[in-house]
This record gives sequence, structure tokens and C-alpha cells, in this order.
Amino acid sequence: IRKESYVLFILFSTCVPEKPFTVEISPGPRIAAQIGDSVMLTCSVMGCESPSFSWRTQIDSPLSGKVRSEGTNSTLTLSPVSFENEHSYLCTVTCGHKKLEKGIQVELYSFPRDPEIEMSGDLVNGSSVTVSCKVPSVYPLDRLEIELLKGETILKNIEFLEDTDMKSLENKSLEMTFIPTIEDTGKALVCQAKLHIDDMEFEPKQRQSTQTLYVNVAPRDTIVLVSPSSILEEGSSVNMTCLSQGFPAPKILWSRQLPNGELQPLSENATLTLISTKMEDSGVYLCEGINQAGRSRKEVELIIQGDAWNLINGSSIVKDITPKDIKLTAFPSESVKEGDTVIISCTCGNVPETWIILKKKAETGDTVLKSIDGAYTIRKAQLKDAGVYECESKNKVGSQLRSLTLDVQGRENSKDYFSPELLVLYFASSLVIPAIGMIIYFARKANMKGSYSLVEAQKSKV
Repeated sequence: IRKESYVLFILFSTCVPEKPFTVEISPGPRIAAQIGDSVMLTCSVMGCESPSFSWRTQIDSPLSGKVRSEGTNSTLTLSPVSFENEHSYLCTVTCGHKKLEKGIQVELYSFPRDPEIEMSGDLVNGSSVTVSCKVPSVYPLDRLEIELLKGETILKNIEFLEDTDMKSLENKSLEMTFIPTIEDTGKALVCQAKLHIDDMEFEPKQRQSTQTLYVNVAPRDTIVLVSPSSILEEGSSVNMTCLSQGFPAPKILWSRQLPNGELQPLSENATLTLISTKMEDSGVYLCEGINQAGRSRKEVELIIQGDAWNLINGSSIVKDITPKDIKLTAFPSESVKEGDTVIISCTCGNVPETWIILKKKAETGDTVLKSIDGAYTIRKAQLKDAGVYECESKNKVGSQLRSLTLDVQGRENSKDYFSPELLVLYFASSLVIPAIGMIIYFARKANMKGSYSLVEAQKSKV
């Protein structure tokens, strides 16, 4: 009986078929893995209570990963992912006498960070600068494109299409040189990097960096305003204000020129104030507007007059006299033509000698002229030399002002060459020359005959 039961059990077990089971692998048949990240591949069984698992690569390379199996699931963890993990992986499941196998392809890429924008220097209006757009640690290189834009305008783009089998991370960049202008301030400089791998599912496939442009403008139109005047009596106070335009706003630096030519720093405020001035405060003061783009200078000469205005002449003392009889003249005239030479001269007849200051008036501020003994020479006058000239004669007792307006006229070529005086001179010369010729002729004839008779010379010889 036992022997017959055993035979029946064997026949039953060989005749009953094994239940079917299925194998799934995730995240799918293909996965895009970024180099340096961690990737987990999962093999799952349905329809088998006690499966056994094994993992291998399709080309039987080392797994370079960690396998963990529990129940109906098995995982293969690759961490960190490197070039040696770019394979097709196979998960083999055995359930009883039956085996099933599923595969997954691991494809690698590297696009870890946004591009980096670098400048060769500060942006200065009108000066060329080189901009660099760098993309770090990229793979695969032959799918990379870099594009540089200013606002919505494409400045330059480049694709790296070289055919290479090298498996390595590459740092690539785009460089270009351009000349920024003031109008570029506020615009966005955009560097875009694109990794064209449409058949791989990963994000992002495009990265970009943006930098707002701020174009520096070198200081210009620097002026100095002096109040009350650049010529003061000893003990007075004076404010000298420096104004300079530029971007960013120029930093103001005041200094004084020493006798040896060196500059003595004084202040970094826009206004330099001297209180209770002394004669030794006289000299040349320099204002500088400075920013990243450059610098601009403006000089002003400060004259401090002392109290020793009484002059001793022998044994007598000449008393202080208010300046008078001041004269301001333009030689040869207050109206000249372009190219003429004109001398602006200021004189004062009283004693003792006074300070004489010549200035040219302007809306932006008066310009003190470097005169010699009160005379200022303009050689080859131009239209810009026209304007109001002022002379100030000043001493301890008081001062006087005189002014004149210089008119500089442009030359008119046609008028100079055909004036009435030239026409009269032309016709007069045309009559005088023949008359002189006739006198010479009759004089020679008279010498040959020994005498000369105007009446006989006019007789007919017929």
C-alpha cells in the first residue's frame, strides 16, 4: 500500500503544471543617471512566493554595486554612479524549475551646475571687455551648446560637435569681446547651456545664468565753484566745491600742490572749507573726481592778500587809496575776425599797486586768465573766445570792476576779395601803366634829337 501511494504522488506532481509568475524591473527599461548621483534598480516578482534573484551585466562586467534581496524584491544600488556603471543590467529570477530575466539600460550624463559668467574687468563705456561663459563638468560633450545673449539679442553661440569616444567630464566655455555703452546699463547678459539628449529622460536639459550690466562712465565735466572768491583778504573764509559727473558717482579728493610738485591730500568731501585763511594758504588746489572707470581733474588758484598794503617810499609813507582810474581795453578792437590777434589789457593808475585779476565770464563759472602785467593775449581768435571779460582791481581799501564784450566774427571770403576799394585800385593801375609807357617813349625820342617838343611830337608825318 505504501509503495502504491508513493508512485501515485510522483505521478501527480509531474502531471500538475507550475504556476506562472512575472518579473518587473524599475524604474523602467532605461534610466538616465547623472554621474556622481546614487541609482537604485529594483527587480520585483509576482506569482512566486519564494523566488531567488541574481544580477549581472550584459557583458559580464563587475556589478560595482550593492545587491539586497528580501521576499519578492531585489535591489541593486549604484553609488556613486561612474563611467564603469554605464551598462545594461540583467535581473534573473528563479521560481521552482522556471527562470525569467529582465534587463535595464543605465545611461550616463553630467550637467550639474548653471553656467558661470566672468568678465575680464569692469565694464567701462567705450572700452572693450571680454566675457566668458563657462559650463563645468559636462558629459557627453558632443551634445553641448552654449549661447550668449544681451537682452534678447544673440551675441554668439557655439556647438561642440567633435566626435570623441572619451569618457570624461569636460569644462567648456564660450568667449567673446564687445564694447559696452551707456545704453547697455540695466540690460541682462544671459548665458545659456543646452544638453541636446532628447532620447533620455532627465531634467534640466537647459541651464542659464543672468548678470545685469552696469557700465561705468569715467568722471567728466569736473568744475570747481569758489565762494565768495578765489582772491581773499587774510583772515577770510572760503568754500571750494567740486562737482564731477560719472557712473558710479565719482569720489571727490581734494589736494594741494606743494612747491616741489607733489600733492598733499586734504579732504574727501565735495566742499573744501578754509577758515581764517593766511597768506601761506595761497597756492594751487586740485580737485579730482575718481571712480572705477578713471579720473578727472580741475585746478583752482587761491590768492590770499596780506595786510601790509602801506608802501614805504624813502622817508614818506604812501597812504592806502581805493582803486580808481581802472581801464579795460581790447586792442586793436572789441570786434575782431577769426584768426586775428587781440590783447585784453587792464590797467589801474593809482598807487600803491593793486591786485589785477582778469576773468572770462561763463554760466558754468568764471575762468581766471593767466595775464602778464594785466594783459592777456589771444592768438588766432576763435568764435569761442567771444564773450564778456571782466577786470577786478582790488586792494585793502576796496575794489573796482570793469567789463567789456569781445565780438569775434567769422571771415567771409567773397567780401574780402571784391571790395570797392580793390576795384578802384584796379582801374587806376590800368590807366597809370600805359601813361608811364608813353612818357618813357617820348623822352627817349627827345634825347635822340637833342630837344623835345610836345607840339611837334603830335604833328602828322603825312
